[in-house]
Amino acid sequence: METPLGDFFCNGWCRRCNVSSLAIAVNPAGGFNSYWEMPFRNHARLTVENLSPDEVPGFFYQIDYALTDVPADYAYFHAQWRRSNPLPYMQVHTLLDGVQGYGHYVGTYIAWGAHNSGWWGEGEIKFYIDGDADWPTICGTGTEDYFGGAWAFEDPEVEGSYGVFQRLF
Repeated sequence: METPLGDFFCNGWCRRCNVSSLAIAVNPAGGFNSYWEMPFRNHARLTVENLSPDEVPGFFYQIDYALTDVPADYAYFHAQWRRSNPLPYMQVHTLLDGVQGYGHYVGTYIAWGAHNSGWWGEGEIKFYIDGDADWPTICGTGTEDYFGGAWAFEDPEVEGSYGVFQRLF
């Protein structure tokens, strides 16, 4: 998994916002917390790289872990990150692809920017599962419904040009 730090913590567009979920918490004073279980059998590596020309002041971290046996059928943590900038008109933006084997899909985070005044919310969320080809197992009615917005969101900034959305199951 390789992802921008802000996006991993559901904070896109270089804007900090509070998040309160079982897996991710971003608290008012700026603490970014991840509670994903990330089992490993032999080794684990976490690297953070600053690609900005600016120095990051006061970066610190804490990793809590337990050395224990991991059952052979225990699931690993996987995440995918991708960007479509811009997404060509009427094209598909794939959220997750190429997953094999057993597992649990736990959610989606999207930082979305619209470069026009039209409604951004349509676009069906489709889940192709276990060999689906022409028709997905799950097909939603629109992006706004997938993220719980029904007929839009009341935040005028989200209505205008930018939005951040998360859905964790």
